This record gives sequence, structure tokens and C-alpha cells, in this order.
Amino acid sequence: ASATQIVWFWHPVQGAGGYLVSGQNNASLAQLVSDTSFLENNLTPCQADSLYVWPVNACDTGQVQLLLAQTICQQSFQFTGSMQSFVIPAGVTQITIDCYGAQGFDSQFGGRGGHAQAQRSVNPGETYYVFVGGEGTGNNGGWNGGESTTLGSGCLSTTGGTGFGGGASDVRFGGTALSNRIIVAGGGGGKGLSGPCGS
Repeated sequence: ASATQIVWFWHPVQGAGGYLVSGQNNASLAQLVSDTSFLENNLTPCQADSLYVWPVNACDTGQVQLLLAQTICQQSFQFTGSMQSFVIPAGVTQITIDCYGAQGFDSQFGGRGGHAQAQRSVNPGETYYVFVGGEGTGNNGGWNGGESTTLGSGCLSTTGGTGFGGGASDVRFGGTALSNRIIVAGGGGGKGLSGPCGS
């Protein structure tokens, strides 16, 4: 399955010469198939779907079989500079989370953010809080924890500029405090230039 299609499979029924299929959320779907699989596409993401299957022979249509599939959702969150939220839709019992931390300042020298992935069992109606880190700049650390480049006792040169680190990206459950984080991808380091210690 993907966000917009499901490939259905079912066990063969003895004596069936084919199968009549009809979709719960697709009124135009009603057709005979000879195989024990069926591709249903153009589905609405995050909507639970069912397929009804009747075994058919030359004389009769058999008892209906109801097949249930997982609800498939795919949602991306971009940087906004504020907390975002996601409510688990009906029918969803497991999620996969991909987090990407923001890059540090300077596209050439700034470090790229980290990546973290996790799977988690969930319940419909639960709310998860999403924090997407911001990129570091020449003046500030990125939103959600980006730090500044430090200069030490005259042994680092600011010639050419220094940069600030990118913010982390994380997801929180049960509250919005740091202690509620269930996954974190760290932000990338900022740009710094070293130079000789001068007098």
C-alpha cells in the first residue's frame, strides 16, 4: 500500500470462476476479476478503506468477504518557526517518523543536520507535536536549539565571517516540553574560520 493506492490479496475460494469486487470509498468500483488480487488506486490519503469481494461461479454469487486494510498516510512538515501538530487519523495504528535536522550556516561550510527514523505504535486521535528546526544564519542559531560559533582567546579569526548552528527537528508526545521528545535529529554545526594567534 501507499498513500493513494492499495494492492489487495485474498485466498482463493474453491469452485469460484472469478470474483466481484466493490470498494467502500469508491462507488464507481464494481467489476469482475479472475485473479485473487486487485489494484485500487486514486484513494484519498489518510482515509480508511475496505474492499468487498464475492466469489462467483456460473450459477451463483457466493457469500461476501470483507477485507480491511490499514489507513495509509504520508504527511510532511516544513519549517515554520513554530510548533506544529498532527492528530492520528482513524484506522492508523502505526507510524514511521523521519526527522531531519537543519543545516548550519553557510551552504559551503556549514554542517548538514542529522537524520533519525523510528516506528511507533499509535492510537487514532492521539496528538503529536512537531518541531522542525531552522537553518543557522550569520547572526543567530537556527530555531529549536541552534547554537552559535564560539571564538576563543584571539586564536580564531572572524575574517570571512563565522556561522551559527542549525536547529534540531523533533517530535513530542504527551506534552510539548523537552522531556516529551520521542525522537530528535540534531542540527548541523555552523561555519568557523581558524587563524593564527595574534598579539
